[in-house]
Amino acid sequence: MEFHKPINSVIEQPLSTPSRVREEETVTVAAVVVGNDKNDEMNIDQQHHVDFISTLPFDLVGCILPQLPKQQLMECMTVSKIWRTQILECEEAWREVDVSSSSGTLDDPKFFKVTQIQAKHIRRLELLDPGDQWIKLLGDLKNLHTLLISPSLKRLQISIRCTFNEEILYTIWSTCTHLTHLAIFVSGWNRGSDIVDLPILPNLIHLSLHFINNVSPETFRDLPTVLRACPNLIYFDNNTESYSIRMLDQVRQHCPKIRNLVWEQYPLGAKAWKSTNRHATNSAQQQGFSTVALWMNLNSIMHGDVIYQFLNNNKNTLEELAIHGPTVSPRSNSSTQDEGFQHWDLFSGLACQRLHTLSFKRLEINTNTMISILRQCPSLGSVIFVSMRDLKDPVFDALLDLDQLDTLHITNGCSGLTPDGLATFFFGITEKAEDNVQQHLSNNIMTVLPSTARAMTLKDVQFDGHLINTKSIAALSNVYSIEKLHFSANRDFSIEKQLAILPKKLVNLVEVKMFTIPACSDVFLTNLSYCGKRLERIELLALRQASDEGIKQLVDNCKSLKYLAARVCPMISEEIVMDYAHQHNICVRYAGA
Repeated sequence: MEFHKPINSVIEQPLSTPSRVREEETVTVAAVVVGNDKNDEMNIDQQHHVDFISTLPFDLVGCILPQLPKQQLMECMTVSKIWRTQILECEEAWREVDVSSSSGTLDDPKFFKVTQIQAKHIRRLELLDPGDQWIKLLGDLKNLHTLLISPSLKRLQISIRCTFNEEILYTIWSTCTHLTHLAIFVSGWNRGSDIVDLPILPNLIHLSLHFINNVSPETFRDLPTVLRACPNLIYFDNNTESYSIRMLDQVRQHCPKIRNLVWEQYPLGAKAWKSTNRHATNSAQQQGFSTVALWMNLNSIMHGDVIYQFLNNNKNTLEELAIHGPTVSPRSNSSTQDEGFQHWDLFSGLACQRLHTLSFKRLEINTNTMISILRQCPSLGSVIFVSMRDLKDPVFDALLDLDQLDTLHITNGCSGLTPDGLATFFFGITEKAEDNVQQHLSNNIMTVLPSTARAMTLKDVQFDGHLINTKSIAALSNVYSIEKLHFSANRDFSIEKQLAILPKKLVNLVEVKMFTIPACSDVFLTNLSYCGKRLERIELLALRQASDEGIKQLVDNCKSLKYLAARVCPMISEEIVMDYAHQHNICVRYAGA
């Protein structure tokens, strides 16, 4: 009987490795019993337990294991811990990975877990019929060189930490001919030769291109080639900010059906896919953009006239507008100190009757220009100001005239706006609500009860610390329609009493976020737990007075709570949060101080 199998024999029959070992052990024991020879038994036992995986040189093992199909490698890993360790440490065995239902690897959780472990070694990946988990795995492939994916795929979001190149881009375009949504997030662009003409993707309506590292104009000058391959594009999301000025006309030229242009630093990706269809149906007959989001750099802010002209040409269709200025202010840059924001005063003539969402960030737009914009856009429902330091309190008067306003965010350095101006704004909302009640009563119209008629449409508010004081909180407490409340970065302990009373007034709260508010105590959390039956989400960050007792009261009394986050709150313990969350079936997030 032969007890040593040649290496080639093992490679040719890898599927039977575990069972074959057990079979040979049985035969060996039988032979020993028949022979009844202890010396023969010891010799056979020593010969049988020779493990070629551990005895062969590592370089030779690296030549053998890559020859095995991945499913057979998985079976070999079940033989012993030594085999499993050797196979996992063999990088060459995981250079190429094929995933498909026919090979049995698509729905195998063990294979997926091993592939996750080996992701950094994979250079070639073939996904014939991938699921969501396999698409997400692409984000861990640091050394991916070749990607083969299913031609029937319709939505693809790729996040690759390595540098992107023309070969991967051409593979996607030439293989996935049925794509409707494509989002690509990569660390950089490895540009070689010019991209050849890409095949037309007639069904592609959403395209997102984002680079983790900023790219230069020369790095991605092939953007027109990409756009020409998407003639039916409706939504274009991109962060190559050097093109935010020069490419505006080219986007319109190559993609005549485009309605949504998002050119900003932070990617939307799949989050914006739902809005694509909405804009496609509402604006299909309109000749103009519905969504425009631009991220300006130091060069592009000197062309305010170009941006204004572009927006003015689309004023009849524009519904969402977001413009973010550069992270480095021209005031702190000596080379552009005399230039800065040029021609942005032209925005005072911007009149968009359909504009619903306005987001300005880090722009040097003065108060008079902003007032003109707000008063010429009466349909505004959402206004967001971030780091708009040139704005003054008269802006609140223009905001008060927006009858459809339901979202107001003023954060991060709008230092020209004061708590007194904000309080006046809230008092103005209350007065308008009372006037509406009186008008209804005088006309004998009882369709709306006086107690509910006081509520205005303002539902979502977010304010930075310098706008929060006892006066502004007292005024806010009369705006009963508030559903989402977010306060951040206020260290004034004098607001503690007024803040504790606030939840008793705002009975329609659904979401509350308190970030770095030392005056937020257990009294606030207790009162919050009784504020109504709609409260679902609470997030607490860096609260020094909030403790376990407040969390207990909150969770016990608030039956509608679904999500609780407590981070860097020194008096809130992880055990209490986790225990109460488990008892009441609440999703929880905790991070210690």
